[in-house]
Amino acid sequence: MSDIKTELGLVLRQAAEALRAGASASEFSRLLYASDLLVVGEGWPRAIRGVEAFLPDLEVLLRDWGPKPELTFAIVDPVIEAGGEVATTCVDVRVAAKKPDGAAESYRVMYAWRRTAAGWRVAAEMYTVGSY
Repeated sequence: MSDIKTELGLVLRQAAEALRAGASASEFSRLLYASDLLVVGEGWPRAIRGVEAFLPDLEVLLRDWGPKPELTFAIVDPVIEAGGEVATTCVDVRVAAKKPDGAAESYRVMYAWRRTAAGWRVAAEMYTVGSY
């Protein structure tokens, strides 16, 4: 396993653990996303630019999952990296919702990562819904 894949996996695990511990959308976003994040999601009417613009949507998503949801991130090879400062990964994300009426969800996500002063952060996210 490459060092970068290990580093990215650690960021994903820390973000998932923070949600399980009850992190807010804002706290979760600081662990995972760059401030100038770009998000494109299946079925969304627009791209979202900037983590602050994304926070209202993320808050709704987390509220729909219920308190302390179980997220599982699995990096799908290959990890494409350039010069140790940027990388691209596909990640399978599974969510076990904690609301009584919540259903399990799965996503295939493409993350474009950038190394920042705070460590690796997602600079762009594109996802589709469903299992792969």
